[in-house]
Amino acid sequence: MIGIVGDVMIDQLAMIRDYPEEGSETIIRSYMPRLGGSACNTAMVLGDLTGRSLLFSQIGDDENGRLAMDALKRKGVATDYVSVNTGMETGFIIIMVSPDGSRTMFSRRPRYPLPDDEAAERRFVSLIDFLHLSGYVFLEERERAICERIIDKAIQKGLPISLDPGISPVKQVPQAVLSAIGRASYFLPNEKELLILTQTQNVLSGIDSLSPRKAVVVVKCGENGCLIADHKTSLRVSSAKAVATNNSTGAGDAFNAGFIYGLSRQWSHEACGRLGNHMGLQVVSSPKGIAETTFCLP
Repeated sequence: MIGIVGDVMIDQLAMIRDYPEEGSETIIRSYMPRLGGSACNTAMVLGDLTGRSLLFSQIGDDENGRLAMDALKRKGVATDYVSVNTGMETGFIIIMVSPDGSRTMFSRRPRYPLPDDEAAERRFVSLIDFLHLSGYVFLEERERAICERIIDKAIQKGLPISLDPGISPVKQVPQAVLSAIGRASYFLPNEKELLILTQTQNVLSGIDSLSPRKAVVVVKCGENGCLIADHKTSLRVSSAKAVATNNSTGAGDAFNAGFIYGLSRQWSHEACGRLGNHMGLQVVSSPKGIAETTFCLP
């Protein structure tokens, strides 16, 4: 089973007429709350592909927490290790989606995204054969310590580990992200995240700067597919371009799920990249969100 560590977030999506200048206004064409967040998105797509994935996280005892639990269970995500923290507010993200599908996000993260329970961590790791981490849990010292323990246990078990950094972590805690890359098997940034983290001018230079680390670097390049680089070679895997981009929210997370699914089946990196591209394409081609879309193999 594939295990995912990260915080639970509710996306509050506002489809807007245009993005306004500060101090002005615009029209919201439609609004919808739904389960989102990097870890949850990846877990839900994996739930569709594998029938079951396992999430390690924490929610509040509020309406958003109940919405999250219901959505996760419908998508085949096991919630045995999603703790309920009494009195905590479940995290949410206000996402403004422009007509071209681009997003502007305003996040309110939960106070305690992960449960602090070493016994639960041991049980969680004992049940999985692949570990995926959302970089957002590196934002605070408490969660970094929990993740370090989980990574230690995964390495002791000999599990492959993947990491999606996220835009805020590469800006706010780059050293924590770099440290985690040094212990991961696969690093899954998008182009912008890679360039910010490495302080380089292009993707190839960014990859070269990470070469002392052991991780295979998989750069998500949107409609241009992905670039996969290990210590010997690099490979560009093209993607079919979506006819129209309805909403790109979660496309990178869906790519993660496809790539990880392929790894869990011991596919070649190229085949993993093609499936990742296909999963991302399903997101941007659909007016529905990940929680409302059924993902399938091509």
